Amino acid sequence: MSISPNRRLERRPVDHKVKVSYRSGAKFIGVQTRMRNISMGGAFIDLPQPRLSSLNLDLVFPETSQNVVYLHQISARIVRVTPSGVALQFRDFDSRFYYCLLRLTAAND
Repeated sequence: MSISPNRRLERRPVDHKVKVSYRSGAKFIGVQTRMRNISMGGAFIDLPQPRLSSLNLDLVFPETSQNVVYLHQISARIVRVTPSGVALQFRDFDSRFYYCLLRLTAAND
């Protein structure tokens, strides 16, 4: 996988269900969607034409390990909006999610 000149971290394609919640005007929106790629610094999720009033959102990300499901709750900042989704920069996550990121982004070549 190639890295663009402006990108610091390599992205890996994924197809994971995630739950996203964010503020739209005076109300909170919660939606189920798909994560399409991930890196150690962020992810791209399907979220067509979001009506955002904040650049921050919360992400709930399930991980299954040894028949146990862990739900990671991560804060993220929206860094780019496209017609098909949004690019996120992860913020304030714990060591369990850090190791999950390491597993997801490890080269399987």
